[in-house]
Amino acid sequence: MATGPKRKATRPKRKPPTGRSDCKKPKVKGDVRFDLNSVLQHDAGEIIAARTLGRVAHRTKDIDTAGSEVEEAVRAVFARKLPGSVVVEHGHLVDVKLSVSSQIDVAIVAPTDLVRLMRAKDGTCYIPYECVYAIGEIKTTFTKQHVLDFSAKLASLGTLDRARNTQQPSSRQHYEFGNPLYSFMLFVESKDDPLASLKEIVVELGSSDRPLPNAICILDRGLVLNCTFIQNASEHERLGNINVMPEFARDVNRAWCLMPFGSDGFREGANLGVLAALLIEHINSCMLQQPDLLRYMRALFLNQAYQRLDR
Repeated sequence: MATGPKRKATRPKRKPPTGRSDCKKPKVKGDVRFDLNSVLQHDAGEIIAARTLGRVAHRTKDIDTAGSEVEEAVRAVFARKLPGSVVVEHGHLVDVKLSVSSQIDVAIVAPTDLVRLMRAKDGTCYIPYECVYAIGEIKTTFTKQHVLDFSAKLASLGTLDRARNTQQPSSRQHYEFGNPLYSFMLFVESKDDPLASLKEIVVELGSSDRPLPNAICILDRGLVLNCTFIQNASEHERLGNINVMPEFARDVNRAWCLMPFGSDGFREGANLGVLAALLIEHINSCMLQQPDLLRYMRALFLNQAYQRLDR
């Protein structure tokens, strides 16, 4: 079969360089934003899932395991969310007189060389009081009695020796001394509307020597916080600052408020995120004192027997 003359293969001509890359850049549609709401809701979901496992243990009458499921989940979340300059522990506080507090579910602690006087096999720590930024109580369901019991626990800490750091930190928070202790409660849920019970708590504790926690977080409802209000002749009352440490607030027009954060579907995560932000604000504003090991060991030297070796 006859064929025509063969054509020589030709290479495609290269385009002259234009000074621009010929690679196509991906098109970005709109403004790309990080979905922090979903991340926080995922964190809250870990705590809510732990509540479900706790209920399984509770139905077998294993109350300790039921409670520890939620507590461990909360400590794990805070360990991720709080600065690397702190550690999250649980156990008891110990002062220089070797007095011991009751059980603390969450202790946010500065990692010093003396951060743990002892650690038990179950993770319970005995922590020098000077090392502690904040303490928290964790409960599954909100009740008025839980808040009153924790308030009594806070009042009992007044019997422990915690020397004040008279150096005032330079921060947005006007602390009267450097190392106040922050306290909070975290509830996973409230079966009923907590507003009436919260009003009763504020009235009852406001007329006693027992303090309210600095923050009460009910994941599905909001946070109970102390707030300052701004009002003048030309405008209605509006929300001012949140008082991280209400004991130092001097504004006359202030009150405790239930404040829901976030939108439906992200409420639990937003409330958890605000509590973490308040803890970070306190950590950055607080100046702890280093524990003195010799002061803790001082009791060992009282009435000490001895035998001179030069006689």
